[in-house]
Amino acid sequence: RFSTANHKWQAFDLFIKNNPGSNWIDDAQDSVYFLTTKNETIDDYNFFIANFPSNKHINDVWLKLYRASTLKYDVAVIDSFEKKHSSFPFHDVAEAEKEVAAKPVIPYESEENNLFGLKDSITKNITLLPKYFFIDTFSNNLALFNPDSCGDNCRYGFINKIGDVIVEA
Repeated sequence: RFSTANHKWQAFDLFIKNNPGSNWIDDAQDSVYFLTTKNETIDDYNFFIANFPSNKHINDVWLKLYRASTLKYDVAVIDSFEKKHSSFPFHDVAEAEKEVAAKPVIPYESEENNLFGLKDSITKNITLLPKYFFIDTFSNNLALFNPDSCGDNCRYGFINKIGDVIVEA
């Protein structure tokens, strides 16, 4: 594995700038990414985006910043993010998620198998077939869910209004 003497992001960044044709560029970019985003904070992601726009991990960091900044999963929050980050490269993702966030969806329990799915609260059309042991009501456009029968050792995560897992159980 490639390394620098002091293993600081600045040394890897300098290596990248001074050795553009090196076979070690990918490893150096990996190191810059891991060292500057290791705390996984919004500040880390903003720093990375501002300072390393050519890094191969830039799209991953944009999506991590978006996810961390839009945890409330609300149309106004997503709009605010897009306004603040006008160079966000995944406008289609934001638009699709705003559409989902605006849907009037509720959990329901199937009488056939006692599993939970999702349905439109107005039309009553099923939007997610029942597949979870439990889905709670939505709050901030996310719902707590339990993927399977678990007895005393339950795992919970969060899904959005189309059933995408946002936080793994």
